[in-house]
Amino acid sequence: MDRGRVTAWEPPHRLGYATFLAQPRETPSETRVTFEPADGGCRVRFEHGGWTAENADRRAKFRDWPLLLRRFAALADH
Repeated sequence: MDRGRVTAWEPPHRLGYATFLAQPRETPSETRVTFEPADGGCRVRFEHGGWTAENADRRAKFRDWPLLLRRFAALADH
């Protein structure tokens, strides 16, 4: 089942994708992830956007990102 599409693929620097997992295909949200060298490791920047007047009411479905990212960071530190 199709859940979205990759919009940017530039290893090892950038990944972007549009998803309509929790909303209509006509108004996908967009996720961008960038990777940069930092202090002997890697800095990961995560952005979730693509909000429009048509899909702004669906933002509440994405309130778990802080929890998910904290868990990811804890795993990455090990």
